[in-house]
Amino acid sequence: MTQQEYDDLDTTDKMIQSLTVGQGAEHIYRYNYDFWFSLIFLLTVAVAIILATFKLGTMLFDIIITQLLAGCYRRNRRY
Repeated sequence: MTQQEYDDLDTTDKMIQSLTVGQGAEHIYRYNYDFWFSLIFLLTVAVAIILATFKLGTMLFDIIITQLLAGCYRRNRRY
């Protein structure tokens, strides 16, 4: 995209252009890919998955232990 074509865009298109490929950048045959954004996004998703797995594991552990203790208490109780 040339500077003249960039100047002819409206405000929304300029915002989209600046967020996706950079302001006034010309990309015809290749992309200027930002790996820092991908790395940060990958790390954020990995942390979220790890925390969700930990939360799910602790919740299942609590449920299983509670059920086992309730079962043991019920079997040992005499009427």
